[in-house]
Amino acid sequence: MDMRKLVGRNFARLRQEKGLTQEDVQT
Repeated sequence: MDMRKLVGRNFARLRQEKGLTQEDVQT
């Protein structure tokens, strides 16, 4: 399993839920 894909999916969900942009999620 690709960790990057999993993290990407998780961040995508968090971004939609919290309404954050890629710039806000730089960590």
